[in-house]
Amino acid sequence: MATALVTTLGATAHAQVTGDTFGTPDTLFSNASRTPVSYVTSYERDVSTGTWTQTLSYSLVRPRIVLSTSGDYAAVDMIGGRGLGTSSGDLGGKLSYRAHKNLYLNLDGTFNKVSSHDIVSESSQRRNRLKVSSQYNIAPIRCVTLRTLLSSEFQQDHTITVRPLGYVSARTYPVVNAAGDTVRTDTLFVSNQRDSTFMSGRQDGLSAQAEWKPKSWFSMLTDATGTRVLPKTKSYLRDFGHASDNSPGEHVTPTLFESPNDNELYRTKLTYTGLIVGAGTLTLSQGRSNQQFFEQLLRNQEHLSTDQRRAALHAERPVFRGTVFSLDGTLDRTLSQYALRTNRSSLVAGKSLHTNLTYLPSPYSRAALEFELDDHRNSRQLTGNGLNRTRFLQANGAHRLTQRLTIDAVGTVSLTSYLYEDSVLDQDNVRSYINVGGGYRVSSSCSTTVHFSRSEGHIVAIDASRSGNNNIQSTYQLDATLRLALGPTLRVGQNYLLNAVYQIYDLEAAESRNVLSRIRRIDTTVSDSIFSFATLQLIHNFLFRDSGSFTRSSPGADRGYSVGSETYQQSVSATVNLTPAAGI
Repeated sequence: MATALVTTLGATAHAQVTGDTFGTPDTLFSNASRTPVSYVTSYERDVSTGTWTQTLSYSLVRPRIVLSTSGDYAAVDMIGGRGLGTSSGDLGGKLSYRAHKNLYLNLDGTFNKVSSHDIVSESSQRRNRLKVSSQYNIAPIRCVTLRTLLSSEFQQDHTITVRPLGYVSARTYPVVNAAGDTVRTDTLFVSNQRDSTFMSGRQDGLSAQAEWKPKSWFSMLTDATGTRVLPKTKSYLRDFGHASDNSPGEHVTPTLFESPNDNELYRTKLTYTGLIVGAGTLTLSQGRSNQQFFEQLLRNQEHLSTDQRRAALHAERPVFRGTVFSLDGTLDRTLSQYALRTNRSSLVAGKSLHTNLTYLPSPYSRAALEFELDDHRNSRQLTGNGLNRTRFLQANGAHRLTQRLTIDAVGTVSLTSYLYEDSVLDQDNVRSYINVGGGYRVSSSCSTTVHFSRSEGHIVAIDASRSGNNNIQSTYQLDATLRLALGPTLRVGQNYLLNAVYQIYDLEAAESRNVLSRIRRIDTTVSDSIFSFATLQLIHNFLFRDSGSFTRSSPGADRGYSVGSETYQQSVSATVNLTPAAGI
């Protein structure tokens, strides 16, 4: 049984900019608007957790000024675990000023905190960013547009960690005099650690973009971005324990790191939008980065350098009326090198090809065929070097037979091969899936859908010495929904699910490991608007689950199901939404 309380003030609005948009787009200032302050808070408690969440948002758009801010906070207390809980919060804002037709000034800020604690340990991490930027756009000649963005970002990170080791570790610490000479060595039997790390720095960045569009059907876009920061990281590593004479002891190790971090990214994109032969884009990109950061678990400064290169091609062409064929191909290479955690270093080179044929003869019918090839080779790793190769095929379609009846189907099959340098580890993973069903609209107030699906996965270790775990996992599932309107305001919805999962091993010697699990579930939702200012929602969930062995009593006999465990679970929840006044 769960209870929840939700309070809402105002309205919420979200905006997102995607694609090739550079910096602050002109359209951001186009439509003057104002979204009132929205504050939403809720508290929910059940037998195991208590959760309190809050969100806040506000936005203002004027011909020259855009202001937006949003924040959220969530705290979770694990009632069943003594002293166990987490909390996280974010606060962000953006202020944009259009000083001139082609000049923009921006101020962006993000402030984040994440913390967790239990009965013996706790950790807290703050991450603050404040960025000032200016953008200038110019069109020096016809068909060419230049954009530049100059920015400075002030960064702060603060991490505090208190954790017991769970064991006692003997550690030695040299004691030095004022001249820097070691005069003795102390031994401390450490049982607890308390670390504090503070990073601060200013990241300067420069971005430039050039767009050339000589024809309406052809354009070329090139951009480059570079950032550099010299952060200072101060750490105080405290070890607590006892000395050889069992007296309490503490040792503090202060450290200071000044490590430059830099990033570079280059990209060129060619776009063709011909009316006869279709459309296509070619994108080439390259990025490099050098990052140094304090690794909490290793209690030392980690250095990560990456080098990424990528080429992507997209082409599409209409074949005949209602049919479009598209092709996507990529080549990529990523080199990652770690100084401390060398086991994470890797070189990944990949290539992929994806084709799609879509058929849309009318608004009532659709069909599609999709095929994908993907190869990724891992190297320079301590383990797992080799080739991962995937082949994927999918077909789907739907058709409305009548005004009331619609049918649809989808089927997929894939083969993933893992070819390692050590051939003993080679394995194949074959998967298939099919889903057939449809929907029927009985009346304007009643509709239903039914779908049946079957999926199967077969994991095969190629080497005989590892084939003992080869098995087939088959899943059969029936889904159904019912939507019913019993009046102008009363709505009833039900979801039904029947599920059976079989796991059968290939070898007869592993017959005793074969298992079967089954699920039956019914979810019912009833909602009604009691008055113009109140709505009520009741939700009932029923779940039955059992599992057990699915084996033969003797060779050649049919398999029988022996139930090992059964679980019944029901829950009921009620929600009341009140609107006592406009906006609340």
